[in-house]
Amino acid sequence: MVNIDPAKDIAELLAAAQPQPNRGLHFGQGTILAWDPETFESAIDFRGVTLRNPGVLSGPDALTYREGDVVALQGWAPNGGFSSWWIIGRVITPGPGAGAAAIDWMTSELGAQIAAAVFGNRIQFNTVVDNEATNSTSYTNLATVGPTISNVEISDTGRALVMLYARMSGQKGGSNISTPHMSYQISGATSLSPSDLRALQVHSETDDAVTATTAVFMHTTLNEGQNTFQAKYKMGSGQTEARFTQRTLIVIPF
Repeated sequence: MVNIDPAKDIAELLAAAQPQPNRGLHFGQGTILAWDPETFESAIDFRGVTLRNPGVLSGPDALTYREGDVVALQGWAPNGGFSSWWIIGRVITPGPGAGAAAIDWMTSELGAQIAAAVFGNRIQFNTVVDNEATNSTSYTNLATVGPTISNVEISDTGRALVMLYARMSGQKGGSNISTPHMSYQISGATSLSPSDLRALQVHSETDDAVTATTAVFMHTTLNEGQNTFQAKYKMGSGQTEARFTQRTLIVIPF
């Protein structure tokens, strides 16, 4: 925490205004002497005078200011003499390492926390735990529809990662193989029907053999805008039933 002396602060601010007594907008350059990244309280050396707690323009870069950084200052003196100052950004000298310095905050611990929070918010998922079955040989809903994820915002990249998980079993007819399928449809800005090419599929010669499985699919040509993803189910040809539980759908748009 930066110690503040109000009387000293006022005197120093008055002195700081003297090099630029004219009315209007002023600019300068200072060096950070002390900085609190939580409160933005600070001490800035400006022409040998210490500015205490000048205003700070909002932006993530300010979260990573530290002692020794050179910052650009802007001042306002509507009546001449006394100026209000604020920090308008960090100054980076061109040359080796300048590019890395410009994005220094992005590789900091804070940058990692922000990236994790943003990515975490992009992960959307829904689970239906009900143990339900179908005897349909085309993709359909189970008694409990879904899982469904609505209002998925697809960017102009058209990309989204889709993951499916379920515990599946089936009853085979005679000597046939039990083949439960779990796929998904996309509606809204994009229209895409369920497909065996985008499905969980379990092949079993044993009735009621439960298999837990996962599949991952990458989309690269979805339409920009709001999309809805919904799981669909079917049994294989020759079966008498396909059963599903713990059905989970995860969508990560990029």
